[in-house]
Amino acid sequence: ADVTERKKNRMVLRDEVRQKEEALALLDALFESAPIGLGFWDRDLRYVRVNKALAELHGLPVSEHLGRAVDEILPGRGDVKELADKWRRIQETGVPELNVVLSRRTPAFPDQERFWLENWYPVTAGGQSIGLAATVVDITQEVESRRRIEQSESRFRLLSETAGQLLRTEHP
Repeated sequence: ADVTERKKNRMVLRDEVRQKEEALALLDALFESAPIGLGFWDRDLRYVRVNKALAELHGLPVSEHLGRAVDEILPGRGDVKELADKWRRIQETGVPELNVVLSRRTPAFPDQERFWLENWYPVTAGGQSIGLAATVVDITQEVESRRRIEQSESRFRLLSETAGQLLRTEHP
């Protein structure tokens, strides 16, 4: 009976190990192939994991992120302390912050302001906060397109008003 119980326990353990390996393989595949930036920070807000898409947005290789804080990756950012405070609050409360639009210049784009749509999530294990995860989407093209549309609409209104005034002046 003792041997049977040990065999059963080994089988359960093997199944649990296989499930965890599959979960890690899925996570690895997601991090490697996601077309958006993905990151994970520990409780001290140091990069634990970052995918290539996020690293490219910052203009630094993945390896230069690991173990470093945000202010080391994006130096000179006046809002880094405010960002870190928000991230700590998310970890403490367990409440994510979604659809945050940020703008900044990075080593990848030092001469151009870029815009990102970010979502920040608390990560817990065993009921304890272990860090923070984020998704980051570069929305610069959308923001610039929206600005061009707004400028065109403004010019159209001005031209319409001017044309209306001219018509009223010519034909009272």
